[in-house]
Amino acid sequence: MLKLQVNKNSLRGFAAGVLFSTAVLSFVYYSESPEKAASVQAENVERKDPATQPIKAIEMPKAATSIPKQTQPEPKVYTYRLVIEKGMSPEKVAEILEKAHIIPDRKLLNKYLNDTGLMGLVRYGTYDLNSNMKIPEIAKIITTPKAE
Repeated sequence: MLKLQVNKNSLRGFAAGVLFSTAVLSFVYYSESPEKAASVQAENVERKDPATQPIKAIEMPKAATSIPKQTQPEPKVYTYRLVIEKGMSPEKVAEILEKAHIIPDRKLLNKYLNDTGLMGLVRYGTYDLNSNMKIPEIAKIITTPKAE
């Protein structure tokens, strides 16, 4: 293995090389004629870069008043009385709620309970739930101890 010995003379040689390289690069950079630089700049302006153009006003089409609005049928609201027994897993609770159409997918409730650290806090008891409730609401209800 080759050992590099750093002494006064090798450090001076390195510094001289850096200085010489900087001088050569500076000479090349600053020796460009101003006319050439101006023509390159003018060429860039002529390209009409979209980023430099002003934002134009966008006209929105006016809504026709003669078109009748289509009414969406109201989604059916499901209600369910959930009974969580001692020892029932949160996965089983989510499965029951999915079958009762309270939640769209059992994985959503399981993921929420897991991500928020509530997986082990599901309480046994009887809960009235409906399909208008969001996952966080349902999770809060089934993990909050009931006042007796």
